[in-house]
Amino acid sequence: MLSWGPIIAICGGLLVLGVGIDRFLLNRHKGVIHNKLLAMWVWLDDFRIPEFHKFMAESAVRAYRRVMGTKALSWRPWVIALEASVLLTLLAIFVGGHVALSDPNIAAAVRVPGPPGGINLAWWLLAFVGVNFIFDVVTVIVTVLILRKIARTNVLAGVLLITVDLGLAFLFAILCLRTLGVCESVMLGRGLAGGPSISDSYEVVVNTLSLSAGLGSEYLYGIGLYALTTFIPTGLYLLFLLLLIPARASLYLGKRAVMYFCEKGTEPDDPKDMIVFTLLGTFFSLVGLLLKGLHFLLAD
Repeated sequence: MLSWGPIIAICGGLLVLGVGIDRFLLNRHKGVIHNKLLAMWVWLDDFRIPEFHKFMAESAVRAYRRVMGTKALSWRPWVIALEASVLLTLLAIFVGGHVALSDPNIAAAVRVPGPPGGINLAWWLLAFVGVNFIFDVVTVIVTVLILRKIARTNVLAGVLLITVDLGLAFLFAILCLRTLGVCESVMLGRGLAGGPSISDSYEVVVNTLSLSAGLGSEYLYGIGLYALTTFIPTGLYLLFLLLLIPARASLYLGKRAVMYFCEKGTEPDDPKDMIVFTLLGTFFSLVGLLLKGLHFLLAD
């Protein structure tokens, strides 16, 4: 970034340029600018920035109802949910196997996705699809119910609900991993005590999300990935909703800043007394000095 000398010179030049334009601009041109600024202020005052997170939450709920239907006791939502769960489980097997086998360092630390020796493949798949199906359904239903609440609450409550939903989806992933480990242990004849514990399941889930080996590496790209098949898309969507809240706040602040500029620019009753370009020069000069100051502080 430029040093202080050039920055100050550029900022001073912008200020002088703004004053010069206001000084020599013809009155008829100032009248046109005055009218344009008034029209822009009126348009911005009438424009309402939608609450994007509420809109997206409502859209997700409508899409869920359109796909799954509105009757929970009918066969349609359960068949669709089972098909989706099976596809996600098979996708996890494929992705997990590809990741585990593509890197020799990872392949040496983790178990290739699939049943360990001594377990029938058909029974293993049936157990894993069944467990995944249960937790997939629970995660989706809880998320849909929370999204319905988000669409009807204020921003702070929406942030709290999104955070709670993220936490619950993460908890369901841990419980799913623990249950999958128990299923393997039972099929191997080791009883209910086998498989990763709750604390180990937590670390395996975290390691799987961060693509790093650690405690429970044996499960990292095996059942560790299967347990996240619903959490990953759910978590990404919820994080997207969270990002929409500051995005709307930024748009609102930008709108208020432009309205303030239009208001200050049209304050004089006589357009010939306008100082629009002086205000612009001052604004960009202050922004330049502020950015340079932040860069100077962060560099130190």
